[in-house]
Amino acid sequence: MERKIRYSLIIACLIMSQIGKGQHMVVGEQLKKKTTELEKRMNVLASDALDPLALNIETVWSDDRTQFAVVIKAMVLPTWHIYARVPRGQPFIETKILSSSSKNIVPIGNWERSSAYPYGNEGIFVYEDEFVFKRYYSLKDKLTANDSLKCGLYYQACNPYQCLPPKEKQKSIVFKK
Repeated sequence: MERKIRYSLIIACLIMSQIGKGQHMVVGEQLKKKTTELEKRMNVLASDALDPLALNIETVWSDDRTQFAVVIKAMVLPTWHIYARVPRGQPFIETKILSSSSKNIVPIGNWERSSAYPYGNEGIFVYEDEFVFKRYYSLKDKLTANDSLKCGLYYQACNPYQCLPPKEKQKSIVFKK
């Protein structure tokens, strides 16, 4: 019983420590709406068989500039895919979202991902055609000239006949005050 009470007190303290940091914890509805609009209008440049994945990375800010979203929109050529989930023992490389930022930039939650599709009967899931990854961030303090964010994908593109070597595509975003 004492263990449950101690655990409840720890949880309560953690929750209380986050009160007053609301702008860092909850994404505003206005920013979510702007992010959805950005996602719809973003263009992805064409790719080719030597590099079947093309992507575009953009940001959108809340009106008060305390939060922003990063949207990664990608597209693979028809018949090509990249791996969303690969079980152990399979030779394919699962896609990783790469992200690093200055200390003033704080992620809110995890990356939101488009739905993946089953591929074969081994528990493999892939991204095909067009797909999106997005994540929300807030600022600890006012934006500075040193604030930056780097994000992108590490992936392996395959079609039914071949797999290309893994590749990394990233973009650095330097914020202006």
